[in-house]
Amino acid sequence: MLEDLDAQGKAAQLEHNLLHNLDAPTSDFPDEVLSMIFEAGATLDLREDHADVFGCIVSHVSHRWRSVALGTPRLWTQIQFIGEPHVINHYAPRMLPNDGHIPPPASLDKGFTCLSRSGVTLVDIYIDLNERDIVDELYQSIADHIGHCRSLALMGVRKNSLPKILEIASQHRAPVLVSLSLSGLSSPSFPTSLFPLGAPRLKHVALGSFTIYSIAPAFHTAFRSVTQLQLSPIYLDDAGMYDSFRRMLMSLHSLSHLELSNFAATLSPETLQPIELATPQYLEIGFDSPREFDNIIRVIRTPNLNCPLLARSPHSVWPAWRLMLPDCHCPSLRHLVDDFATTASKDFNWLAKLYPNIEKLTLRMWEPEEGGGREDLREILTAIVGPWPSGNDE
Repeated sequence: MLEDLDAQGKAAQLEHNLLHNLDAPTSDFPDEVLSMIFEAGATLDLREDHADVFGCIVSHVSHRWRSVALGTPRLWTQIQFIGEPHVINHYAPRMLPNDGHIPPPASLDKGFTCLSRSGVTLVDIYIDLNERDIVDELYQSIADHIGHCRSLALMGVRKNSLPKILEIASQHRAPVLVSLSLSGLSSPSFPTSLFPLGAPRLKHVALGSFTIYSIAPAFHTAFRSVTQLQLSPIYLDDAGMYDSFRRMLMSLHSLSHLELSNFAATLSPETLQPIELATPQYLEIGFDSPREFDNIIRVIRTPNLNCPLLARSPHSVWPAWRLMLPDCHCPSLRHLVDDFATTASKDFNWLAKLYPNIEKLTLRMWEPEEGGGREDLREILTAIVGPWPSGNDE
């Protein structure tokens, strides 16, 4: 009888130890130490499957781990509200500042739960919902938490909901907001007043699918201190729109990084006032035709540009460098990245005149066929180092 009771006691103790993870090496760690370990693990979360945040995983290991995890607000800072997939917006800007990963699907309830557990810790909020998925509780959550929101991304949000979310957020101060990424569907409207109560730390802005006229007012108020800006797409087809575009860029006196994607302009640069940008050190322009690249590069004045100027096109159309002389004004450029390596070798003399102070030249070759890029590579190397010795063509 005593042996049976002893066996039952050991079995109960074993079950208790397993339930509370008492046999684990961390069982004697103080809660504060375990919390610090969880926080470190969350920052080094390298899993390919991001379906669950790190806090969700550790909170399901044992009762004690769950108690510690729920009491660690920094485990719940990645807030995701994502509904069913809808039409992809090809002009959506990359997320800032962490634009390398698209968050996975997550339920509204999970997002609300993470917000409630985050306390007053800085949070990153990502919203990608269909109109039917947006509920009043979401608007209220934005209002309640914009004060400790570090990054707000509204991607692919429908026409009516996006301005409403921004208007509700703008009714409150956003003292720690650093990054704002906005991309709507069907040219959504933009609030007439964005963060009038202040967003003093806003530095990174990415805007997609808005008209120049709708976003221009924000550049003279909420965006005045922005250092990194991404705009896509950009259509300049009349003088008034160009003037708004020019004035909104020139109002950013701290701008250091500028990306203009899917750029199209039909205006003649000879009739336009130049865009004087004294501070940018990085400029990236994406375009569909050499003429559009030519139109914008002729009017932009960037005397301090010294980092890569990327000329990108989804159609592998190479820029007509010869058309741009002598009106390109990038005297301090030191590094040029060219996406048109297959034709650039024919224009090295013109490139030398256009950018005389280049110290580094990067040429990219897009998906060459097997063995198809050898001749282009030989021409490029020959233009840089001179003719190859006889018999050493390979």
